Amino acid sequence: MRAVITSGARFRYNAVKEIFSLRVFAIYQFGHFASTIGFWMQRLAIGWITWEMTGSTSWLGLVAFAELFPSILTGIWGGVLVDKSSSVRVMLGGTVVVAFVSLSLAVCEALDLLTPWLILAHMLVIGAMTGLVLPARLAMASHLAPASMLPAAIAVNSTGFNLSRFLGPAIAAAIMVVGSVAAVLFISVLLYACFLLCLYRLRRTPHNADQASGALDIASMATIEVVPTRKVILGLISIPLIFAVILTQLVQGLLLRPASELFPAFGEIVFGMGVTGLGMLNAALGIGAILGALMFPSVGTQRSSMHQLVIGTAVFALTLLAFSMSSSFSVVLVILVIHGATMTFSNIVAMSFVQLNTPRNRLGRVLSVYGIVFRAGPAIGTVAFGVSADLVGLAATGIAFALAALACLAAIGLVIIRPNL
Repeated sequence: MRAVITSGARFRYNAVKEIFSLRVFAIYQFGHFASTIGFWMQRLAIGWITWEMTGSTSWLGLVAFAELFPSILTGIWGGVLVDKSSSVRVMLGGTVVVAFVSLSLAVCEALDLLTPWLILAHMLVIGAMTGLVLPARLAMASHLAPASMLPAAIAVNSTGFNLSRFLGPAIAAAIMVVGSVAAVLFISVLLYACFLLCLYRLRRTPHNADQASGALDIASMATIEVVPTRKVILGLISIPLIFAVILTQLVQGLLLRPASELFPAFGEIVFGMGVTGLGMLNAALGIGAILGALMFPSVGTQRSSMHQLVIGTAVFALTLLAFSMSSSFSVVLVILVIHGATMTFSNIVAMSFVQLNTPRNRLGRVLSVYGIVFRAGPAIGTVAFGVSADLVGLAATGIAFALAALACLAAIGLVIIRPNL
């Protein structure tokens, strides 16, 4: 057993070392890590402002909905842009808009002009732009790294995202305790600016496959034959395993991930610890997510990938059930570490599977569908979770959502996955 653990650790260390030897990937990760710290700082600050202004779980759900749901309207367009252009350039344009809207949000808070409705308006714009760039962000691993390094690239990207999920809320909570919410929002803007500088340096970087073959450059990427968007989307149904992966992500988004958006309410109502409890809940989830990313698998068979996805999602649901039933804060923190680990591990498995099994000339739009599900699912689920929590309580809602997720996962496994393996 010890030899197996040592061998696995050595494999992951060498894979991460190899991926960071790619200079363009290292530059991207530095900027992406900075921006995601800013993202989580901003998210915690906005959640706390909304809670203090309204004291309503429904309003928390609405603000999360405003950020997540517009990606449905812009996600497919973003996928088309990725298939016809450069992922880097799509991200550069979208991030410029997000940075300026975030600056407006910070200025409004500093001048004491923010209202719940104004927060909602800002988050709608940020959500629309985030949806536009999401297919590009999801495709960056395959844009910068060869297929053999793809799971490691996705794992590194996810580790950075989830390390920032730990650091961002912790930094934001500390600043909010000793300073102000406006300071948190201004710092997040500076971190977005850092990402913009890194993307600007990468603006002429060709796709990894093109770089290796010398067949294409940035200017000629638009000549790649592009399958019609309608055919790409409808064709997903005819690819059972990719369809099952996307459905599983929908289940996670609708039923499992929304609970973390209600952490301000859990921290205040269930545990009575206010902003300190909120920071600790987010930190525990972030630590677990980092551990889950470090357990990334090697490129495996379709059967092994499906098994990993189903088991990871099942444990993800069971830990939500345990979280909702526990009244001990210390126990809840341990549960959230496992919850975060299974969330990230299953997402890495799903993303690797989709990217390795989708042709490049339709990858952007397939990832846009994946991204729409990934963002819109929690948007709808968070509103439903918030309204339900107002009616029957946070604990009862969490239990119901976890049981519903387990039932849906069993149906996907029995009806779609098992017959096609």
